[in-house]
Amino acid sequence: MLTGELRNQIDRIWQQAEIKSWLEHDAKGVTMLNLNTQIVRSIPFAYPPLEEQRRIVEVLDRAEALRAKRRAALALLDTLTQSTFLDMFGDPRINPKAWPRLALAALISSGPQNGIYMPSADYGTGVPIVRINQQDVKSFVINVPPLALQQDFARRIAAVEKLKTANRASLAELDALFASLQHRAFRGEL
Repeated sequence: MLTGELRNQIDRIWQQAEIKSWLEHDAKGVTMLNLNTQIVRSIPFAYPPLEEQRRIVEVLDRAEALRAKRRAALALLDTLTQSTFLDMFGDPRINPKAWPRLALAALISSGPQNGIYMPSADYGTGVPIVRINQQDVKSFVINVPPLALQQDFARRIAAVEKLKTANRASLAELDALFASLQHRAFRGEL
């Protein structure tokens, strides 16, 4: 069984488009392609000296580590959103801060409507939920924290969402960079 650096190198070789194409052309089978040792040994690819291979793997590993850190940062931002909510409002099922509880009908200024009289720009394209009517929605009771606290939460979450957007953009750039590095590495251009 292969482990560590050699496993990473082999995985990257199998992902190379030219190798995949070669294998798909020569592999046998209808529903599941089969390879034999002779086919694998006949794959025509050149590889650089071991030191150069190690350098390439190190570059790719560093790029992958950056991608992993960015994904971890996104996960932490998701956790931050949840923990901020719980810290500010507590578990809404328990209502530990004893906020007043009101039916939605007491809080909304318009709607819910059945959609028949609304202009199309005023409603989404969602799917109706069977067995839930307007009265059910209006009678739904929720905790109502002070408006200032709600606004503070909204500001905090907006800041977190801004960070998430920046992190997603950064991750997309890192993904593109990794793909480019990988492509260049297997073309001998890295």
